[in-house]
Amino acid sequence: MCNDAFSVSVNLMKRYKEYPVQMVADARELYLKYNGRQTERIEREMRGRGWPFYRSLLYATKHTHGVTPGWPERFGWDKTPSRGTEQL
Repeated sequence: MCNDAFSVSVNLMKRYKEYPVQMVADARELYLKYNGRQTERIEREMRGRGWPFYRSLLYATKHTHGVTPGWPERFGWDKTPSRGTEQL
């Protein structure tokens, strides 16, 4: 087993059944700040905050048994109204 920082981060993430609320909140903040773009920057800033985060969490993943939604779909970030687009 490799003991580099990346493999340690991946192994830590696989242990979470539920992600820490603050981790999800931090990711949401950055996702909305960068309008869902600049995923490398989001990943870098999340790791800078101490989270074992990798950008693939932001993408839906297809499997033989179905699709695992990415965090924006899973936590409803795509449904968050942008400024100026709220319905009256």
